Amino acid sequence: QIEDKPFASGGEGKLYRILEPKALQSYVVKIYHSEKRTPLREQKMHYLLKHPPQQLQTELSHPPVVWPVDLVYAKQELMGFIMPFIQGEKLELLCTPKLPRKVSSAWKRFSFKNKGALQLRLRLCFNIATAIYQVHNTERYILVDLKPDNIVIQPNGLVSLVDMDS
Repeated sequence: QIEDKPFASGGEGKLYRILEPKALQSYVVKIYHSEKRTPLREQKMHYLLKHPPQQLQTELSHPPVVWPVDLVYAKQELMGFIMPFIQGEKLELLCTPKLPRKVSSAWKRFSFKNKGALQLRLRLCFNIATAIYQVHNTERYILVDLKPDNIVIQPNGLVSLVDMDS
């Protein structure tokens, strides 16, 4: 069971929080728009499930790459897929010289006014590069939609690449 309203949407589908079963409440479902539910998409999603980046299989607490974990069907039609829910902010938060005023205090340490901000930002860059490496190391995938909107960051420096089904 999923929430009635999506919390996010994009060109391919909408994201919904999972309500039941409780074991899946830390996951979300991406439901594809009807025109995106094609046989080719279904083949692609099966391939992604069969060939995840290796290191993701051991990273349970925070996935650096948000990868599909299962597919969702209705009446034998692929509707979408299940993936971990990641909290944080889009990388674009740090893509301007000044932080937005409405940002929470946890992000203030990334302000260039603070000593050590550059070091924190470099750590984020390293974490992003490590996540990209995990995908490229499979020698199976090319990132086609890598942009600040698809990199979720946390104030503690953890990063996650999202929208990996493109």
